[in-house]
Amino acid sequence: MLDARRLGAVVERGARVSVAVDSVQTIAAAAEGGVREVLIDVNVGMPRCGCQPERAGALADLARERGLRVRGVMGYEGHLQMLNPVDDRARYTEDAMKLLLEAHADVGGELVSAGGTGTHALNTWATESGRLLRPDGHAYTAAGVPFEQRCRCSAR
Repeated sequence: MLDARRLGAVVERGARVSVAVDSVQTIAAAAEGGVREVLIDVNVGMPRCGCQPERAGALADLARERGLRVRGVMGYEGHLQMLNPVDDRARYTEDAMKLLLEAHADVGGELVSAGGTGTHALNTWATESGRLLRPDGHAYTAAGVPFEQRCRCSAR
């Protein structure tokens, strides 16, 4: 079971912390741990986490009933990050974001968090990038992700 008390302690010291939740259990953990803000994590095709899009609204309602502020939705199209050709990556990213936007219509909130290194330039639907961009990855360059590597640092 998720224990969010340490995050709640950070909130008590004045930090703004938002936690992604995708189940009754994670909502309970956030509320009981003292977290005040959540994003509903939606499965947009990479089934390692996230609720089914049609469940997002009900989970948002439950979170609000538990006293949490629902800031919006989060989805990760990680399964598309290095898909080639780029036209396919763009088309499948749009399909994934349609799922996320449908969930957002049920959830509400100001955020649609999504994206990653391989889809950052293609994902025009997200209002914030919820993923770390890694422009140093040679695999991304080979996949046609438009980053220019300007320096190479090495540990000595």
